[in-house]
This record gives sequence, C-alpha cells and structure tokens, in this order.
Amino acid sequence: MQIFSLIYTTSWYYIQNYYKGMALDEFQIGVILAVAAVSGAVFASVTHRVEAFIKPFGIVIGVPIIAIVCYWGIALNPLHTSYFVVLAGLEGMYYVAMSDYLNRFIPSEHRATVLSFGAMCFSSMMIILFPLFGYLGDLIGLERAFYVMAVFATLVILTSNVLLLRRGKIEDALLENRNDNNFYSFRF
Repeated sequence: MQIFSLIYTTSWYYIQNYYKGMALDEFQIGVILAVAAVSGAVFASVTHRVEAFIKPFGIVIGVPIIAIVCYWGIALNPLHTSYFVVLAGLEGMYYVAMSDYLNRFIPSEHRATVLSFGAMCFSSMMIILFPLFGYLGDLIGLERAFYVMAVFATLVILTSNVLLLRRGKIEDALLENRNDNNFYSFRF
C-alpha cells in the first residue's frame, strides 16, 4: 500500500510545478487538482462495489498495474491531465481497499502499532523521494523526471506484485473474506 501511495504523493506535489512549466496558471492547476480530488472521492466511494466485481485480489494486484499505465500516460501522453485524474481515483480506491484489508486482518491489539509503523515508513521514504525527485527535476527537467518516475513506478509496482504473488496465500486470504482477524495467514 505504501509504495503506491508514495509514488502517487510525489507525483501529486510535483505535477503542480510540471503544469506551471507548461504555462498553466494557478486557476487551471487548481481546477485540475480539484477534479482529481473529486475523482479520488468518487472512486473511493465505489470501492466495495468494484471489489465485488473484480474481487479483492483484483484490487491488490490490478489497481497498481492500471496505475503504471497512468504514470506512463502522465510522462508521455498529451492527455496527461486525464491520466492524472484517473490516477487520483485509483489512489482513492486503493487507499480505501487496503485500509479495509489491514483493519480486517490485523488483530486490534496490534493494529495501532502496524499502522504507525507504516506511516513512519511512508514519511521516511518521502524524506528521501521528494528531494531526490526535485533534484532530478532540476537536473533533467520535470518532463523527463516524470518519465523516470514512470520507469521507477513500473519496476517497483511489478516487483511488489510479483513478491505478493510468490509469497502465496494472498489470493486465498483475500478471496476467503475472513472475519477471524488472522493476520498471519495473510502474509505481505
């Protein structure tokens, strides 16, 4: 969950400067970000309906793969704004689904610790990734930096998906829709 959110958050912050470099004014950028926020809210609100159709496994594995397409669309396609809006929606959906899965599979006595540790890891990675992406943007330009981000997102998300699939039990645990709070059978 943290990997997808990490890359998305970085793109959200830097896309504002990316659009500024394309001569969009603050109002236009604000409209794009507002539409992206609405997209996130709409996708989040239909997460459980989508999940009923594609199953939890489809959310955990499929949504990040669709996000890869969006990262490449932002980097290479003139319709990059559309890809960013869809990406924001996917982030909203993924966040709701993964929060639900974590709350379902982590026993309540361990939940706060696990969630706090995840937040700490996310923040620590942001401390590294934000300045690194900014430096890269200064060095080669934000347009090329978004290309590098698409490569990075592809490698990291595909690696994460392969590791999840190899660890086994993910499909069984998600498809069983367990209510016994047995986190340890759902290995990340």
